[in-house]
Amino acid sequence: MKDQPSVCHHSSSRSPARKSNLSPERKRLVERMQELNHGRIAELVVRGHEPQWSPQPRVFREVVIGKRSGPRPERRQINFALKGHITELCEHFDTAPDGARFTIVVQDGLPFKLSVEEPDRN
Repeated sequence: MKDQPSVCHHSSSRSPARKSNLSPERKRLVERMQELNHGRIAELVVRGHEPQWSPQPRVFREVVIGKRSGPRPERRQINFALKGHITELCEHFDTAPDGARFTIVVQDGLPFKLSVEEPDRN
């Protein structure tokens, strides 16, 4: 698959990247993280710089005492400017080798920390 610039990239001279500009796979991930709110998404395979939903990633919900445990109210919004956490995640997808498996730690509906299992190149 041909490398394409991420729709998450933006400069200060242009308007910020928006949810409506994301691919369907990336929109689905943003909405899933907002629905999860706190937890992690494990074994998310990236092919052609896009998150794949088959095979299904493993999702672990965490309950943080004293914080909202349910889905974020923003998850139903059709369009909004993407926060830096999302644009940085997109940048990691854009440079990930085909077949990489991501584990994404989610806090407050946003990616907080990543680990990437890269396929053997031999």
